[in-house]
Amino acid sequence: MTSHYGRHRFTTYWRVEQDLNRELIKYMRGDTSAGGVNDPAGGIDHYIHSYYEDIEPVYRERIFKLGV
Repeated sequence: MTSHYGRHRFTTYWRVEQDLNRELIKYMRGDTSAGGVNDPAGGIDHYIHSYYEDIEPVYRERIFKLGV
């Protein structure tokens, strides 16, 4: 396991699984508060990995239904 893997894993864990506030996650990761000039989100979205299991319930609830 590398520190880079840990950055991906815990960013996903805190944001997707624990629904922690983006600013708290950036603080724990040691990110700058303003983000980069070309990336105002601070790069955090590049480290979040969502999977079908994460979105399936919301997807099934909100998908357009044809009523057939």
